[in-house]
Amino acid sequence: MALTKVSKSFLGFSDDTDFVKLPTGTTAQRPSSPAAGYFRFNTTTSKSEVYDGASWLNVGLSIPVINSLARSGGGSEFAPEGGETAILTGINFPSSGATIKVGGTSASSVTHTSTTSVSFTTPAKSSGDYDVVITTGDGTSSTLTNGISYSGVPAWTTAAGNIGSFLRTTTPSVSITVAATSDSAVTYAVTSGALPTGFALNTSTGVITGTVYNPGSVTTYNFTITATDAESQATARAFNITMRDVQTVTYTSSTTFVVPAGITTVAVRLAGGGGGGAGGGSGGGCGYGTGGAGSGTAGTGAGSSHGGQAPGGTGGNYHGGDGGHGGGAVWTSSTNVTVTPGASIAITVGAGGAGGLGGYYRGGTSNGSFGGRVGSAGQNGGHSSFGSTSTSGTNSSHTQNGNAGNGADDANTPTINDQPEGTDGWENYNGHSGGNGAPGKVELTY
Repeated sequence: MALTKVSKSFLGFSDDTDFVKLPTGTTAQRPSSPAAGYFRFNTTTSKSEVYDGASWLNVGLSIPVINSLARSGGGSEFAPEGGETAILTGINFPSSGATIKVGGTSASSVTHTSTTSVSFTTPAKSSGDYDVVITTGDGTSSTLTNGISYSGVPAWTTAAGNIGSFLRTTTPSVSITVAATSDSAVTYAVTSGALPTGFALNTSTGVITGTVYNPGSVTTYNFTITATDAESQATARAFNITMRDVQTVTYTSSTTFVVPAGITTVAVRLAGGGGGGAGGGSGGGCGYGTGGAGSGTAGTGAGSSHGGQAPGGTGGNYHGGDGGHGGGAVWTSSTNVTVTPGASIAITVGAGGAGGLGGYYRGGTSNGSFGGRVGSAGQNGGHSSFGSTSTSGTNSSHTQNGNAGNGADDANTPTINDQPEGTDGWENYNGHSGGNGAPGKVELTY
C-alpha cells in the first residue's frame, strides 16, 4: 500500500518549524481502556509514552527527577568534613553512570540502588544549604534546590577531665563554665554520672554552680555532659570535680611530689638540717698533762635552723671534754608556690650536720708528753627544698641548748677509741663528739 503524504496545511502547521502538540496528562490520567498505538506525554514522568497493547512504554531519553534527599542513619544535617551517606529518592535514575554534585562539588562515590534510589558520599563543604544535581550518562539531569544542609556538630572548647578541685575551707562556693561551639545555639545536659550533691548545670550557658562541702575524704565526682545544637547534633565529653578539706603533709625524707588534679597553689614550709655541735677536747694524763681544748667551730644550720653549740668542752685531767649540742631544725615562713596539676616536683630534705669528733687522748710517749688534743669542728646542716624553693643561701649560726644533740652527756656520747693495745681504759680520756644536728623537714599544705 502506498503511503499517503499529509500536507502541513491539513495539520494546521503554520510552517515547517511548528510542532505537534500531543495529548498530555499524569500517570493517573491515562486512558482506562487504552488500545495499542495510543501516544501521549506523561507529565508525572516527564516522558512521552506509547501503549503497546500490554503496557505503557517510555519514548526517547529518560529524564531523572529528584523528589527528596535523606541522611543515612537519620537526622537532617550533614557534617562539613563530608564522608557521610546521603540517599536520593525519585524516578528515572539510571542503573549506572550517573554523577552527583553538591554545590558544584562532585561526590566521591555514587551507588545506583534502583531507578528510584541513588546514594552518594557527601563531599566536604562549609556550613550552609546547597543544590544537589544528578546527571545521567545521556546528559539529562535533575536539580534539588537547596536540597542538602551542612552544619557542624558542637565542638568542645573545654578540655576533658578535671575542671576543678575545691577545698571546703577556702572555696565555699564555686562557678565553673563548660563550653562548646557550633553554627547554631548549643544546650547542655548531664547524660551520665552525676554532679556533686547540690550542684546544678545551667542548660543554656553551661555554667555549673554549687556549694563545696566536705565529703569525708578526697572524692572525685565523674559525669558526662552532652552539648546539642539546634539541628539536634550532639557531642559528649567526660568531666570530673574533686572536693576535699585542706590537707597538710610533712616529709622527713627526700621524694617526688606529683601535683594532684585541680591543685594550682601549694603552701610550703621548709626546715633545713641543724648544724653539728663542736667536738670536745681530750683529757690530759698522769695528773699533770694539760687537757685538750674543745673545737671552737660548730656547724651552721640551713635556713632558719639552729647551728650547733660551740665551743666543745675542754678536757680535764684524765677526763675528756663534753661535745657541743647539735642544732635543732626550725621552720621557715610559709610560702605559696604556683604549681601545675600532674607535674612532678622534687622534694629534698636536708640532713642534720654531723657533730665534730672529740679529741683523742695522746697517751704516754717516750718524751713524757701526756697532753690532750682538741676536738674537731661540727658540720653544716643540709638545705631542704621544694622544686626551686629552697633554704639555700640562708644559714643560721645561732645555737640552742638541748633537744637536738647527742653529745652533751658523758653517759650517752660515743667516744673515739684509737689507742694502741694494752691501754684499756684510756679511751675514757677521749673528748666526746659533738651532737648531730636535727634533720630537716618539708611541709606542704594544699
